[in-house]
Amino acid sequence: MKNKVIKIPASELMEGMVVSKNFIVNNIRLLNKDVEISQRIANKIKETYPEALLEVYYPDNSLLSSYKKETKASMIEAEDFFKRVTHTCFKMFSRLEVRDDPDINMVRNLSKELLTTDIHQEIMIKNITTVRNLKDYDLRHSINTAILSVLIGRWLGYSPRNLKLLSYAALLHDIGKEKIDEKILYKPGALTENEYNMVKLHSQLGYEILKKIPFLDSSVAIAVLMHHEREDGSGYPFGIKGDSISSYGKIIAIADTFDAMTSNRVYKERISPLSALEEIRDCSFKTLDPKLCHLFIKNMMNLYIGNQILLSNGATGTIIKMDINSISKPLIITDQCFINLSASKDLHIVDII
Repeated sequence: MKNKVIKIPASELMEGMVVSKNFIVNNIRLLNKDVEISQRIANKIKETYPEALLEVYYPDNSLLSSYKKETKASMIEAEDFFKRVTHTCFKMFSRLEVRDDPDINMVRNLSKELLTTDIHQEIMIKNITTVRNLKDYDLRHSINTAILSVLIGRWLGYSPRNLKLLSYAALLHDIGKEKIDEKILYKPGALTENEYNMVKLHSQLGYEILKKIPFLDSSVAIAVLMHHEREDGSGYPFGIKGDSISSYGKIIAIADTFDAMTSNRVYKERISPLSALEEIRDCSFKTLDPKLCHLFIKNMMNLYIGNQILLSNGATGTIIKMDINSISKPLIITDQCFINLSASKDLHIVDII
């Protein structure tokens, strides 16, 4: 494509941009035309002349054009991985139709697979948020929640033991639903108050199942019990607040929420991952742990830089800069131009592609 020039303040300079016109301040030429911006140059200009305007473009062979591109082989590997672990998870939960406890060896094996896979984080996230049918949500939700929870644990610097226990709890967080009538769980319309109260029992039912497993660390069952508790006391089953909630439970709450929002369900259609991050940001002011939400959002935004998106007008583009205050409206580049979506009233991102 033809290189598209855009005029931006120095504060928005990014590595990989190329100066299209000599950058002159007070009659002093600071950058020559066609100089590629390094991170060091960007930092220096931002620090010294944050409001100065520069004319820049991204060349076709710049960092942007090669930044975080998924290969077809990587996506196929990820899909095979998800199919395998989802099948194992399905067998694990099916056991509860005839037994009152899950096969702990299956849980250990699943956890090991999740913790040792070398599939890149961005590929995992892309696979998690791919549009799927309703049946796939039921099969994949526990796996997706566990992967997201482990990512948060790693971003927190958790030890191998804590990551393992967190993965156990996330894999099993909805195990209590196996004891609830499917007609209620998959009811297409609104639940009655009594039906909703039945669904809310799943965290307690899961706790009762897990506390009977010999030698299983108590933190796993407690996290399952508390993954629907909320910072302001509006959650269940006990309505406890803040530091009284299990740390694993807080992490699972964020992972569970993100996966639910980005998946099609019986009673609600999915929203885009970026819109889901905005909703989690808003929840951080009331119901979800603010520090964990900030960590999750910051790292997810980093993973989405360089991703292709589909716009509401049918065009496609690439994310090149994001702002936590307008996550769903980043700065993007298309075949035609740079677009700052936060300044566009009529254009928005439909999905990550």
